[in-house]
Amino acid sequence: MDLPTAFGRFLGLALFLGRQNRRGRWPPGAQSSLRQVITCLCLALFARSTASADAMPDYDVKAAYLLNFSRYVSWPSTAFADQKAPMVICVFGNQPFGSWLAKAFWGRVAGEHNLVVQRIHELGRLKACHLVFVGQEEEPVQAQLLDSLRDQHVLTVGESSHFLQDGGIIRLAMSDNIMRFEVNLTAASRAGLKISSRMLSLSANVQPSNVRRE
Repeated sequence: MDLPTAFGRFLGLALFLGRQNRRGRWPPGAQSSLRQVITCLCLALFARSTASADAMPDYDVKAAYLLNFSRYVSWPSTAFADQKAPMVICVFGNQPFGSWLAKAFWGRVAGEHNLVVQRIHELGRLKACHLVFVGQEEEPVQAQLLDSLRDQHVLTVGESSHFLQDGGIIRLAMSDNIMRFEVNLTAASRAGLKISSRMLSLSANVQPSNVRRE
């Protein structure tokens, strides 16, 4: 079983058990412990691994995260030409994933949308994307890039320390040797995107901090 499939199944298990919790089918004392165990399983699945020779470290993990973000974030119908139009996943500038991105997305779908990966170098072409990954090396143009996508139905994912402050939606970062993600809900709302509450429950940090994560 490959990494993206394994993560999808673990996250699916987390969603199912979360529903059981909400229906009161678990003893009160077990709910908190169960949630912690499932969260750790989902995150531990993405522990630092040895990267392939053609990719930078951890980009196999990040590719798997991008795949699952495409499935647990909802875009408005107006973001697509029709119900079966492809979902376009874009990497801006340098391509640090090597072959991992192609492996993660090959033959995959999000709902009824086939997933298509593109490498983009011009800011003006990013509005045609549904998800845009912005690598650390693009930090000098990051603020300009995110400003150009303001109010567009585009999920922006980055890794620089100021990504969320610059208006990005999701930031990926290593913590305690495990890949984690942080979410800017204000930016997501501005883009017209809805992030699954269960996905939010697995995030390391949600901004604004007063948002309830069930």
